[in-house]
Amino acid sequence: KKVWPVGMSVEVLQTDAGMEGSWYEAVITDHEFDAKCVVKYLELHEGDDDEEKNAKKKKKEDAPPEPYISPEPVKFLRPLPPRREGDAFAQWFGSLKPGDAADFRFDGGYWDVELVRIEKPKRVSFGGDKGKGKEGDGEKAPVTWLVRSVNYEVEHLATPDLLRPPLDWAGAVSGGQQDDHESKWASRPPPEVLFVG
Repeated sequence: KKVWPVGMSVEVLQTDAGMEGSWYEAVITDHEFDAKCVVKYLELHEGDDDEEKNAKKKKKEDAPPEPYISPEPVKFLRPLPPRREGDAFAQWFGSLKPGDAADFRFDGGYWDVELVRIEKPKRVSFGGDKGKGKEGDGEKAPVTWLVRSVNYEVEHLATPDLLRPPLDWAGAVSGGQQDDHESKWASRPPPEVLFVG
């Protein structure tokens, strides 16, 4: 309870099929016996396959979905990683190269990926008449990386707002006093899935 107090924002490692290895943000709402914290997810919501219940829910279409609340073993929790913003983020993003590790925001969570290549930048046109101008007119699109999941056979395009530095929590998950979270993070090495160092 000292390490994981009620109200603390955390990320929870997902272990269910199709979500394995991803991290989703949640808030601790309670504690349960046997080293578990009850968490309320910010991006995961209640789902129900029961047709009768779904019919009732359709009547409440305007209501926002209910957040998913679940007891989770503390071994699957970690504090929120420190955020790099401004110059620190720009420096990290500018140093990326194929084969590097990153966290990719997808479907409300963060997934381990390996950077494959920078996609050729395109120019984006805003407004104007159709048919006027040439391809390449307009503003330069943001740098876009092709990323490949470390755990799945899937690739995505990732702009800077969808990537963050790959960090692993090196702090204790139970017992002891909670201390400076900044000092408990370690950079995750390149995954060496496509590019072997």
